[in-house]
Amino acid sequence: MTNVVVFCMTTLSCLFGQIEFDQISWLMLMPDQINPLQWVTCIFMHGDPLHLISNLFFLFVFGLIVEGKAGSTRFALIYLGIGSIVSAVSQVGMFVLGSEAPMLGASGVVAGLMMIALLWAPDNDVFWLFLVWRFETAIAIFALYFIALDLMYVIFSGLVITGAFGHILGATLGFFAGGYLLRTEQVDCDGWDAVSRHDWLKQYRFLYSDKQRQRDAQLQQDDFSPVTSALQLEGCNVDHAVRYGSTSLPEIAKSNLNDRKQREAKRKAEGNKPKRRYKRIVKCEGAERTAKSQSHPEFNRLAYVLRSSLKAGNLVEAMRHFRSMDSQQLAHGLSESTLMEIAKKLGAAKQWTDAVRPLVVLTEKKESMADEARLLMARIQLQVMKRRDLAIKTLEEIQTPDPESNAGITASTQNVVRRRDQLLQQLRQTA
Repeated sequence: MTNVVVFCMTTLSCLFGQIEFDQISWLMLMPDQINPLQWVTCIFMHGDPLHLISNLFFLFVFGLIVEGKAGSTRFALIYLGIGSIVSAVSQVGMFVLGSEAPMLGASGVVAGLMMIALLWAPDNDVFWLFLVWRFETAIAIFALYFIALDLMYVIFSGLVITGAFGHILGATLGFFAGGYLLRTEQVDCDGWDAVSRHDWLKQYRFLYSDKQRQRDAQLQQDDFSPVTSALQLEGCNVDHAVRYGSTSLPEIAKSNLNDRKQREAKRKAEGNKPKRRYKRIVKCEGAERTAKSQSHPEFNRLAYVLRSSLKAGNLVEAMRHFRSMDSQQLAHGLSESTLMEIAKKLGAAKQWTDAVRPLVVLTEKKESMADEARLLMARIQLQVMKRRDLAIKTLEEIQTPDPESNAGITASTQNVVRRRDQLLQQLRQTA
């Protein structure tokens, strides 16, 4: 809005003959002087309507992303900071080199915002409409294309201050500004930023701090067996630990169990009848538990981000949001297909620890894919944990359909039973 107002009051008025050029020239970046005031005023000036419209287009595309994540105040500081530094360096360069043409426009700032958007949301799409054709381009491809053009122009133009030079300088400043805000966690990109999605960028300390590395290491740390570690999630029932192969309970579960035994022993010694201070929690089963999870106000947001992470192949972010849902007892609201997709992708990546919990949730939902989850669980127990006895026990939980109701047996059910029988036969022969 500021760019439009300034354009109407200055350039447009000059084009219509209402004011003289000399009355507005002092607002541009003049090459024969060093004027700090012009470092700010020139970034709101534009030479003609096409110059204004093109800058506003790019400002809308990239500024919307940056302002949405950084906030209006921080966005204004970024805009003025990048613009002032680009203008200052350009004016000093023009003064030293003896340039003659003044400079104006917000394209240097726009280049900086474009680089920040590249860091924060590289996979966001830019939609183009050319006559009757509509197509989309990822911000990463779009931004790198224009930066490459400007870089080539600067290389072949020689030692001269041009608009392309301002674009490259603005993009460089945007890179450091966006990287700093990511590193200090002043913006949250939900794992969609370029640094979080590419491990090779995390090795640079100016992009990824030691604190962030330590947090990642803690998320990946596994002090127990695969199943035990997965079952320690807040949303699960520790009683499942023995059932799914844990040889020991987490320390917090042991502590709670010991405290309960001590309280019961104290009551018996005093001869007092235990009093219930809190309302009994009734467990929800099947559809009731699913409906309860889906009615939570945070469910739709977390489920959407989780599915988006899966679609993009970002398993780290997918599991982070799954753990968040599970800690709030919302994982049962996820569809069976989503839970199975999580488990299979984690299994393909050999992340058995993380694959266990989605399978447990599938079995607890007691829906159509529960037996398929038991088959996968049995394979983990057999191949990863080397527990043939637990694998047999899990497979035996898959019930054989009643022969009298063959008409209602689906092909998938028959397939599960067939695979169960084959695996059971193989296990019992090698026992």
